Amino acid sequence: MVSTSPMGRFLLDHLRRMLLASAGLALFAVGTYLQLKAAIGYAPWQALHEGLARHLSMSYGNASILVSIAVVAADLLLREPIGIGTIMDSLLVGWLTDLCLWLDPIPDQRGWAAPALLLVAGLFVMAFGQYVYMTAALSCGPRDALSVALARRFPKLSIGTVTAATLALVLLAGWLLGGSIGFGTLIHLVATGPIIDLVFRLLRFDPRSVQHEGLVQTFRAFSRAHAAA
Repeated sequence: MVSTSPMGRFLLDHLRRMLLASAGLALFAVGTYLQLKAAIGYAPWQALHEGLARHLSMSYGNASILVSIAVVAADLLLREPIGIGTIMDSLLVGWLTDLCLWLDPIPDQRGWAAPALLLVAGLFVMAFGQYVYMTAALSCGPRDALSVALARRFPKLSIGTVTAATLALVLLAGWLLGGSIGFGTLIHLVATGPIIDLVFRLLRFDPRSVQHEGLVQTFRAFSRAHAAA
């Protein structure tokens, strides 16, 4: 049977992992949509995407994809390995966020309490999506890979410090481009890390234990499966 052959096992395993990663990225896009609908201030990357979308007259999702491609290029220049998951992240989140915005099932919120709750709900959905996506072990998203690559270049700084500095620069760029900065931005900066930690702790998931597969490893596994066929 095809499924018991080396190539069949390779294809089924990677199809399963890609579907798992796609489900996680879809959840991440839904979480992004919830935060955008809150409309009380975006996260640094979201503000950058919105600012670019306004200046380049494109959709939010396409701006997200454009930024992702630029970040992947930076990852490659910094010699940070990327994988199938990195490419999927670069494309799917933008497209799926645009789909959510087009369907737009949630009405606009008034006041500040309901939008704040919607934003926090989005953070939880994104954290769960990140968990699902990372368990596929097909490599990190381009922005996470960039933080790791920069941390390698500045070994005296913690990855948290490097990430914070990167987000500060991204936030500045988003603000200069007219991205929406507000109370929600503060919620993002203060709550994102604790919410991710809480979700991962509840799921008993340690992202450091995941051995991600890069494109080189995927190609080698494909070559071994093909040779054994």
